Amino acid sequence: MKLSSKYAFLCASLTLACATSAQALPDLVVPSVDSPNLDGGVITVQVKNQGAGPSAACYLALRVVPPGGSLKVFSPKIPALQPGQQVALSVQTGFLLSQAEYEAIADRSNTVQETNEANNRNKGQFGGKP
Repeated sequence: MKLSSKYAFLCASLTLACATSAQALPDLVVPSVDSPNLDGGVITVQVKNQGAGPSAACYLALRVVPPGGSLKVFSPKIPALQPGQQVALSVQTGFLLSQAEYEAIADRSNTVQETNEANNRNKGQFGGKP
């Protein structure tokens, strides 16, 4: 069946409209979690928007378990990030970080719609003498 040029143009216009109306989404990731001085108790978390769209402000969940201690949770605010923008968030824990386990989760409450909701975490353990 052959479409008339009028209908072919209409179909092409609708296809283009649907393709261009798709919103570019952010993609928040946590590329690194570090402590410049394990005895100082400061943790620096890098959060990056590797997506194509801007991100609204949201919160980070930083869960830390020091050796022999109990879970501590910190929740610094992540500012709105443009595509490709990265921010360093520093948290003063108030305790030694040698051998402490951590997990950092960007957009802890999933308030920001992202292209990939499964890559917001960075989990590990700091080194140093116990």
